[in-house]
Amino acid sequence: MVVAIYGTGGIGKTTLAKAIFNSIGPKFPARSFVGPVKAKELRKLEKRILKDLSRHDILVESVDHGKALMKAHLRSIRALVILDDVDHSGQLEALNVDSLAPGTRLILTSRGFEQSIELLSWHAFLRIDPDDDYEDRSIKIAKSCQGIPLLLEVAVASLYDKTETSYWDESIRHLENSIDQNIHRRLCVSTQGLESHEIEIFLGIVCFLVRKENLETTLRFWEAIGRAPNRALEKLIQNSLVRIGPCISF
Repeated sequence: MVVAIYGTGGIGKTTLAKAIFNSIGPKFPARSFVGPVKAKELRKLEKRILKDLSRHDILVESVDHGKALMKAHLRSIRALVILDDVDHSGQLEALNVDSLAPGTRLILTSRGFEQSIELLSWHAFLRIDPDDDYEDRSIKIAKSCQGIPLLLEVAVASLYDKTETSYWDESIRHLENSIDQNIHRRLCVSTQGLESHEIEIFLGIVCFLVRKENLETTLRFWEAIGRAPNRALEKLIQNSLVRIGPCISF
């Protein structure tokens, strides 16, 4: 059985995983707790788990060799394996999880990293995967945003339709340098570049607009006083300040 514990950083995923390991671990003939997984190469990950399960060092010549060894060990012994801070599906593939013995428990914690990359790509490129030239850059941005969807949307809003890699690199440096600042200050990035009338429209939406059915009335009001509400609304949506659904959210 495979169980995933996922969520943003700092909510207690690792603490919960350790508590589970200490509580039920003694009930298993073999057990292994590895973390953070993202800091380990796949071959080293396999070697560590194999050592824990067999209680002696095992030579792992390659990732594929490790997969074969994992298959042999995991299908022959009931084990508890906990992987903390998984950030890529390849780390699960290296374990050959399809070969788990009856009664084996595999528990992993994750910040939903691959979902973050997908969300980033939709906002930056309007498709599910980023271009090859932007894959590593997308990973850096996703990690800097700590898996927080709104923060990720805000960070990527300024990158939409930007093809210059230097622009992306500059944005990455900005995020990495502000990683220890509070989230509120980092979310303020979304207001940069807004014109005064766009800020007025945003504040008007925050104060008065709650239901979607009031949207047309609100837009007509701004048109009547000489503003350009449709273009402003489009920019606010692009900057992740407003979402249009059954209710207007911001």
